[in-house]
Amino acid sequence: MTKLTPPIATQTWIKGAYFISTDSSLIPLETLNAWFASDDLYWAKPLPLDILKQSLENSLCFGLYYSNTPDQPDNTSTGPEFIGIARFITDYTTFVYITDVYVHSGHQGKGLGSWLVECIGEVIDAMPYLRRTMSGDKSPESSVEPAASPQQQPPYRILSKKQKWNIVIFVSLAGSLSPLSSNIYFPAISTISHDLGVNASLVALTITIYMVVQGIAPSIFSTLSDTCGRRLTFTICLTIYTAANLALAFTSSYPMLMVLRGLQAAGSAATISISTGVIADITSAKERGGFMGANAGMRMTGQAFGPVIGGALNSAWGFRSIFWMLFVMSVIILSALLIFLPETHRGITGNGSIPVSGFNKPFADMLKRPMVSKATPESSRPSSPRPPIPVKKKKSSSPLAYIFEKDIAVILVWGAVAYTAWSMVTSSTTTMLLYGFPYLTEWQLGLCFLPNGLGCICGSLSSGWLLDQSFRRAQERYRQEHNIPPEERIASRRDFPLVRARLRYMPLFSIALVIPLALYGPSFEFNDLRRQFGPNLAAPLILQFLIAFAAMALFNINSTLLIDCFPERPASATALNNLCRCLLGAAGVSVIQPLIDAVRVMKAFFIVTGIVLAFQPLIWVEWKMGERWRREREDKLAAYVSEALVVDFTLVAQHSDTESNRVTIALAFRGTVSPENWLTDFYALYEAVAGIEGCAGCKAHAGFWDAVQAVSGCGFPKVRDAAQQYPRNRIVFSGHSLGGALATVAAALFRQEAKVDLVRPFAFMRHIIPLMYAVYLWRSASRGLEFAKVISEQTAGDNYRITHASDIVPSAPARLRWEFPIVREFSQLTPEYWITSDGNLGQEGTRNDHRWYIIDTAVCADV
Repeated sequence: MTKLTPPIATQTWIKGAYFISTDSSLIPLETLNAWFASDDLYWAKPLPLDILKQSLENSLCFGLYYSNTPDQPDNTSTGPEFIGIARFITDYTTFVYITDVYVHSGHQGKGLGSWLVECIGEVIDAMPYLRRTMSGDKSPESSVEPAASPQQQPPYRILSKKQKWNIVIFVSLAGSLSPLSSNIYFPAISTISHDLGVNASLVALTITIYMVVQGIAPSIFSTLSDTCGRRLTFTICLTIYTAANLALAFTSSYPMLMVLRGLQAAGSAATISISTGVIADITSAKERGGFMGANAGMRMTGQAFGPVIGGALNSAWGFRSIFWMLFVMSVIILSALLIFLPETHRGITGNGSIPVSGFNKPFADMLKRPMVSKATPESSRPSSPRPPIPVKKKKSSSPLAYIFEKDIAVILVWGAVAYTAWSMVTSSTTTMLLYGFPYLTEWQLGLCFLPNGLGCICGSLSSGWLLDQSFRRAQERYRQEHNIPPEERIASRRDFPLVRARLRYMPLFSIALVIPLALYGPSFEFNDLRRQFGPNLAAPLILQFLIAFAAMALFNINSTLLIDCFPERPASATALNNLCRCLLGAAGVSVIQPLIDAVRVMKAFFIVTGIVLAFQPLIWVEWKMGERWRREREDKLAAYVSEALVVDFTLVAQHSDTESNRVTIALAFRGTVSPENWLTDFYALYEAVAGIEGCAGCKAHAGFWDAVQAVSGCGFPKVRDAAQQYPRNRIVFSGHSLGGALATVAAALFRQEAKVDLVRPFAFMRHIIPLMYAVYLWRSASRGLEFAKVISEQTAGDNYRITHASDIVPSAPARLRWEFPIVREFSQLTPEYWITSDGNLGQEGTRNDHRWYIIDTAVCADV
């Protein structure tokens, strides 16, 4: 028979001492035949070596090897050890059929199976006209139905370009309230100082308080936004902001001013992260840069015109008129939000095709039929309703868990340093202008803030356009190198150079920040020495424009890259960025005036410039190492969820009269032992449950649900593999404390998956695998009400929740019936088995105290 020549080049992937190769000649025939003859590959039979060789040559093979010198794989006698294989029958264009998948038992439990699947997916994804696959891919339906071609893929969002722009403009106006509220205040500092009877330094301290709260508040509200939706969170924030403005209009004391300014910051600051979350919901990666730039530019209108408006209002009616104007604006924006803004969260509305009801529906849609989008090349394609974002996630539930990851830390630190430098320029403007140019009126002083604001707008818009151009060029190069059709989305591919696509113009804007920043101090010092104030006022104002232009461009690049790193949690990613830069910015604002007083303005800004220069190498580091660190972070997550959540995967021998050597397949989850576990415990919000039969509309504890989505990718395959090896045996999910809650959710998901996965993706097996389920819960924490009820009914008579006296864990989270979206009620799985042994009293709360009740489980009483 003639050997077929595969139309794809040989590929190799290396991971530590292991590597995967599609070169079938590396596979030792004797070893593979021995595997075929063993019970491990019970569906296969040994073949004559010449037939086996021909079979491998005419198949698509992925050999898995272990080598001490993985950079130089070979098939010599001293070459790598053959430890696994995946083999496919394919025409390399439209059809892929899996025949064998195996990893040697001595190398299992190291994530090699998941890595093998990733490499297989990379090759299969490159087949542009694939219609049918019999592998266990993400969609079980693909084993019995043709997969959608790229041309038939549903659009990312079924909105026209005009509708997207309408939403972006609206959320950008809402987001502009934060910089507007901050800067409109600057020209009135002296007036407030006089009216409240305090010195200007104390009034300036309220700016620091505002920035601190501005950094912290979004971290709280963004979690709510990414869990409960944008519309609800927008409403809560704007309501807080409106109330604070109304109270500020009546302020009569300095303590009242400070507290209410903090409350005002809490309500307004989160609108920025929520608005970026909305943009991430409705835009794909290829167009996101332009929309993000427009969002930042429109937000910065408050930065540009706020001081002008504040100066005019303060001159005419006093500083309280500023807060009356903000109150009126907030009422108008809040009313418009309730009437017109739809819910955009992809976990709730999918790509916009999932109908919404209740508060998620704009009031205007309750009075008339929803607006139908005009036909566009994207939205005019026929598409079925797109489900909410898939429940299986590669990334963590919150970007806050990655604040110390190398690639994320570099992005955050450099962005915070640039923001601090710009904030020090802006916050010191009023004092420096009044000192250098004492003839300026309050109205003229407000006008002097215009160059700064205009620079912010121009920098945001121009960087957004450049981000889109850079990303588009990177996509085109990647498609050409990998022969990928233009219709296929590639931004989420593991090897796509996402970091470099975003950072292309970062060095240019960094230089553009440093040069005017170095000249800014001398521009005031020169005026001070010459005493020629009027003719030279233009110098610092021009430099302020250039500083703001470069700084806003850097912020936009930073924010867009961070959102790309966390597409499932865009609001949380923005809040993380906001937290770092606002806290560091608040520190900078608090020291700039004392620094100027100590060393004069020129030396002060030379010091600021030197600090910025000292951190500039971070750009080169991120450019050089960012892609590698990003992949390491994703790999680390897979290892983390396995090591931090899954205690062990075991096969437990059970001897009985009916069947000797009966094996129980057990997946055990650990309790709370790390800071990440505590974050999971306290993430006590509701999250919609998807994929559980009989649980439509159910909601579960968000921390538990997200943790199981992450762990399922590494834990479930082990259970499935063992179920194939021991098809008639029992599967047990167990856990202690936090692990009990995770075991409940994991068992429910796996139970649901088995009804589909074992029939379709594993249909090539010789038989269907019958499974039995049991859930053992040791001292488990509580879960959502309806969700727990459904799971209790589905596992009736086959689940066990064991607790003991004085155990507070089953009561957490607290069962409160407060109708407010932050506090929720959760419920336990039933029935409960309570340990009545005397050992349940007098424990000291140490880890060793748990041993007694595990031993004394035999004396439990059903209560």
